[in-house]
Amino acid sequence: MPNRRALVLVKVNPPRKEQEWNEWYNTTHMPDRFKIPGYLFGRRFINRSEKADIFTRGEPKYLALYDIASSDVMKSEGFKKLKEKENALPRDSFEVFTNENPVLRWGVYDQVYPENNDYQPPSSRYLLLIEHELPRQYEEEYHAFYNTEHIPAITRVPGFRTARRFVLSGEFSPIPDEKQVRRYITIYDIEKDDFFQTPEFAEFSKSPWTSRMQGKYQQRIMLLYELFYSQQAPDS
Repeated sequence: MPNRRALVLVKVNPPRKEQEWNEWYNTTHMPDRFKIPGYLFGRRFINRSEKADIFTRGEPKYLALYDIASSDVMKSEGFKKLKEKENALPRDSFEVFTNENPVLRWGVYDQVYPENNDYQPPSSRYLLLIEHELPRQYEEEYHAFYNTEHIPAITRVPGFRTARRFVLSGEFSPIPDEKQVRRYITIYDIEKDDFFQTPEFAEFSKSPWTSRMQGKYQQRIMLLYELFYSQQAPDS
C-alpha cells in the first residue's frame, strides 16, 4: 500500500504590513516549499467564521494548507535545507515574524479517510474545518461514526464536494492543547457559505449517534474559510 497523503496546517495572524506580508507569502514562502519533492498543493484561506453563531470565534485570520505526499517529506533533506535557510534570515524578516508569531498554530496530519490518494483540490470557494479532541477510549467509535454515518450524510448536503479526515502526526507536531491544534481534523470543500441554512444540513444533524458523540468530545472547533490563494507543484 502506498504511503498515505499528509497535510501541513498553519494558522496565523498577519502583521501590520498585511498586504506586503501576503505578497511575500504567495511569491516567496509558498513557492519555496514547492521546490521540495513531495509538496503537492498549497492553499491559503481567510477565516469567515463570523458569518454565523454555529462557528467558533477567536481563531487566527489566515489558514494555510499544504498537501504533501506523506509526512516523511517533513524530514527530507530538501525540507531541512529550507529550514536552515529560513532560520538564518534577519529577525525583521517576514519569515521570522511568521515563525515566532504568538498565535501561530500548526500541525502535520496523516490522512485517515479516504484510503486512496486521489484528491485534487476542486474549484469550490469555501472550506469547512472541524477539529476534535476526545478521550482515547472513544476513538474507535469516533472513527466508525465519521466514516459510516457522518460523512455519507453530510456529503449529501447541497454544496459539499469532498470530505477528508486526518490525525495529528506526533513525530512532527506539537502536543495538542487548546491554544494550538486538535488531534483530529475533518476538512470539507464546499461551494457555498450558507450550507448550514439548508434543510438537509438541519436534518442530518439530528441523528442519535451525532448526539451521543457530541457528549464525548473534549473540544470541538468548527471554522468556515474562504479561498484566498492557491498554488501547486509544477508536476502535480
